[in-house]
Amino acid sequence: MANSFRKIDYRLRPAKAVERRMMAEAFLRLRPFGSIESYRYVGMGSVYFSDFSLFHGLCGFDPMISIEWTDDAKIQKRFELNVPLGNIELLFGHSNVTLPTLPWDLRSVVWLDYDGSLGKEVLTDVRYLAAKMQPGSFLAVSVNASLNDTDEGSKSSLQVLTDRLGSIGKIPSHVASAGAIKAREVAAVYREILTQELLDGINDRNAGRPVGQKLCFEQVFFFRYEDGAPMLSLGWVIFDEGQRASYAQCSFHTLTFYKSGPDPFAISPPLLTSTELREVSRCDQDGKYRKIEELPLPPSEVDKFQKLRRYWPITSYAEMT
Repeated sequence: MANSFRKIDYRLRPAKAVERRMMAEAFLRLRPFGSIESYRYVGMGSVYFSDFSLFHGLCGFDPMISIEWTDDAKIQKRFELNVPLGNIELLFGHSNVTLPTLPWDLRSVVWLDYDGSLGKEVLTDVRYLAAKMQPGSFLAVSVNASLNDTDEGSKSSLQVLTDRLGSIGKIPSHVASAGAIKAREVAAVYREILTQELLDGINDRNAGRPVGQKLCFEQVFFFRYEDGAPMLSLGWVIFDEGQRASYAQCSFHTLTFYKSGPDPFAISPPLLTSTELREVSRCDQDGKYRKIEELPLPPSEVDKFQKLRRYWPITSYAEMT
């Protein structure tokens, strides 16, 4: 959200850049529900608006709304100065307050790209959108996955998460009974909490809907990456039972990064120079130019790039020394 731009240059985060391009491809798969250009995009652009520029160019979203949490008039003017497109509307205020002011009669793609950790404010937004988003819409949520105690350093990971959520009741019973959350379990626990909140909101909404028109959702992606801080992103499509065929036509399962379960897709950028990336890209399967094995590069780094090369950002920035 708004304050993170003071610490992070979002243009220089390779994993984040790859994630945006993967998301764009997932959003383009929504066509069986309706024209992509007719969707409204709601996000948190920061002063760089990187996702807005990319999604508008690739998906054609119009209109677009950026929610920025600041009441400082000077900072607001800086946001206004950096808006890259005329179809972006800036709304200043916390998402818990701002989201309810928007009309929700349009199919929307919403990316709640929080720079902070999973907390009760995040769950409030997810629960609200579950109750409001039109069938055929896409909801994505990104949060910092760290459970470190930033105060005294004496609290356990379970205590930290309980404090952030405001109640242990939001934590899965099997996690609460274990009394601890191991580092390798954090992503799965976050996914379980966020998915349950979305499910609870959908179930509340379905209470008054007839059979055949009840809403449901499917998870499309689950990313884990680290550009200085451990992050995770989840994305779901919300639709009604009568649109199951439309969902199937989207063929999300054919995406190389498709994840419908608890195991995340790890976005691990390679530690290779621009020259090395160029040389790897010039190699083909037949070895007409050169075989990848002939390059003096670590195979593990080459493999990382091969898994991400389709989504690697085209724009490069000058290397700083």
